[in-house]
Amino acid sequence: MLTEKEEAIMHEAFMTGRIYATSGEKETPVEIFQKLKANCERASRPFEGVVIKLGAELFQFDDYENWCDTAKRKFKKAKVHCNDTICLDTQNRICEWGEHFMKARDENAFPIKCYAIR
Repeated sequence: MLTEKEEAIMHEAFMTGRIYATSGEKETPVEIFQKLKANCERASRPFEGVVIKLGAELFQFDDYENWCDTAKRKFKKAKVHCNDTICLDTQNRICEWGEHFMKARDENAFPIKCYAIR
C-alpha cells in the first residue's frame, strides 16, 4: 500500500504529464493511473526470499563525507565495478545511490560496508 505522500507524488507526476503511455496503447488516463498505482505498490514491497551471497568485505565508508570524497577511488583501488558489489549500512539496508547514503547519514547508520557479490 502506498503512503499518502507517495500517492500524492504519483498523482502529481501523472497529472503533469511526466508519466504517460509509451507503448501506443489506447488506454484512458484512469486506466493508466490505475496501472501505475498497481506497479508502484508492487515495487514498494520488500523482496521476500531473495538471498544475496556476500563475498569478501572490500572497503567501508565511515561517514557521508567519506563516501562523497572517496567512493570512486575505493572502487578503482578494489578493481571492482559497483554492479559487482553491494553496500550495506549498519541496519543492513542496501545503499546504491546518494539518497540511500543521505538516509544512512540522517539515521546514523554509518559505517557502510561494501562487499563483493558472489
